[in-house]
Amino acid sequence: MSLGVRVFLAIMATLMGLVMFLHGTTADEDKAWFSYAFGAFCILIAAAAVLKGRAARFCGSVIGACVFLIALGYLGYELLKGPIASGSLGGASIIKACGFLLVFGIPGLLYTIRARFGFGKDESAQ
Repeated sequence: MSLGVRVFLAIMATLMGLVMFLHGTTADEDKAWFSYAFGAFCILIAAAAVLKGRAARFCGSVIGACVFLIALGYLGYELLKGPIASGSLGGASIIKACGFLLVFGIPGLLYTIRARFGFGKDESAQ
């Protein structure tokens, strides 16, 4: 990724994270955790964009693992309570949960395995 794209991504992710933290201070106490968690996720994206080497791979691995776990949770929820196919474009369904897992969850898991949270051998040294 070029420097300009990384800086732009870091700025936008940081701003979104700060907005979510501010939203968490005004949200209902039982729902504020989601705002704080999403804010931390955005700050993690900004850190992965700015950092290099093992620190960037660690942040990317945490992001990938989170996306995979969210995709698994979404699929599990839909398997228990959702319809197989939804009648509307925006409706949740088991088919859409499987698609989310295939498009976002599996690549997140593969990156996490490949990067090994930054603790594996440095690929640039080989």
